[in-house]
Amino acid sequence: MADKEAAPSTQPMSQSANPDERLGRILLIVAVALATTLRLFDLDRSGLVNDELSSWTRANLVGLGEVLSVARGDVHPPLYQLLLWGWIGLFGDSETALRLPSAIASSGAVLAIGVLGRRLFGPTEGAIAALFAATAPGLVLYGRFARSYGLVHLLTVLLAILVVGCAARVASGARPRAGNLLLMGLLAGLALYTHYLSTLLVAFFGTALLVVAVTRNRPALPWILGIGLGVALLFAPWLPMFMEDLRVGGLKFAKAPGLSDLMKLGRLGHSHWLLAGGVALALLIREFSSSKSHTPKEPRPAAVSFVLLWLFGLGAVMWLYSLRSSIWTGRNLSLLSPAVALLYARVLVQLAGAHRPAALIAVALTLLTCGVGASSGTLLGSMPAGDFRSAAMVLAEQSEENRAAAVVTLSNHPKYFRYYFRSLDNPIEEDRWARSSKAAEAAVRELSRDHRLVWLLSGHKKFSKKRLKQLRKRFRVVEDHKFHGSRALLLELK
Repeated sequence: MADKEAAPSTQPMSQSANPDERLGRILLIVAVALATTLRLFDLDRSGLVNDELSSWTRANLVGLGEVLSVARGDVHPPLYQLLLWGWIGLFGDSETALRLPSAIASSGAVLAIGVLGRRLFGPTEGAIAALFAATAPGLVLYGRFARSYGLVHLLTVLLAILVVGCAARVASGARPRAGNLLLMGLLAGLALYTHYLSTLLVAFFGTALLVVAVTRNRPALPWILGIGLGVALLFAPWLPMFMEDLRVGGLKFAKAPGLSDLMKLGRLGHSHWLLAGGVALALLIREFSSSKSHTPKEPRPAAVSFVLLWLFGLGAVMWLYSLRSSIWTGRNLSLLSPAVALLYARVLVQLAGAHRPAALIAVALTLLTCGVGASSGTLLGSMPAGDFRSAAMVLAEQSEENRAAAVVTLSNHPKYFRYYFRSLDNPIEEDRWARSSKAAEAAVRELSRDHRLVWLLSGHKKFSKKRLKQLRKRFRVVEDHKFHGSRALLLELK
């Protein structure tokens, strides 16, 4: 009799579980395919910009020791530069080749976010989180960037997956697996050597494991402390450089971030109106749905707390530190984007009251994001900095026609323009660069028979405006070519 009563209750559960599992897998595959397409398509669409050219300059050196020596004076740890140095040796240094490792790593990070969401909440939440990570404009942009962001996203999310699994095992009273601990320590070390801000995530993940061990399984505590000590020893050789960067305070902006900069957290996922629209649609579905099967899953407070602390705890620390150093930028805040995607996926499922409506909402918002992003150039547009390639083409054209001397000035990083002059018959020599209008006047009298030169401006608008005002005292503007963050001016002596 008991068996006959038990059978009807278990059958519906198995039938309802299979569609959710199948739906989650399909959406996860779609998310990874979409992420790969957005990140690999037309990688050389825009020219390399300041930070990317910085990567090329530091990785395009002769030997491994030289790369390490340059990395010691940089504000970033050396792993990405070392990997890029080896990559350039194998595949060259074209724009596509330089960006390809980051694009591959960023696509892998989307898959890892889906797996993490699956571990924390369920298959549908994982797939929805992967969909948002695949199409979030900020993640697509920095995932195509020839910098360390794609790699650090992948490493930190993989580390989070292992931490969640280890925490679940420790909470159940079992001893953590030695292999998982070693892999966790290796990933933590690699993340620390990839981006300094990953120290916040590594510290957060380690603290979470310690709390679980202390409160639920004291015998596992030595294992957790041991792997923490191993990570510290692994990072110890680079610790002096890290402490020096903390002491100096990194790069400075004109002002500390204000309250309006908090809105950058919302832009980590999608635009604000898309996020608000998804929540509103989920609320409407729950309000007007009459099906009793649309009941939300049981909440998982530990998983939700983990994601909330990841987002707001680390965000608060970054906010406080940014009061003395300029780390509150979109690219740095992208370290919090996996938590944004996971939290939003969980909210959608809980508000919609069932897995399928939430998944449909996520698919609809993903399509909207792709449409809006493609039409506005947000997803596959140019990088948000100076278009060195276009400006360099103007300079090359004017110089080859002998209309102007090859005299250039920049508000920052003049050496980066060498990347775009490698194929010219007469490359611009280092002593042809001028930083002041007075030096440019002396050079143009010597080099140009027409007393003309091309002047390149790149950087902050305020600085460029001030420099242009100085130029007009000595030169007349013949042509003015404006690009994304850059200007190429053909000038003539008055």
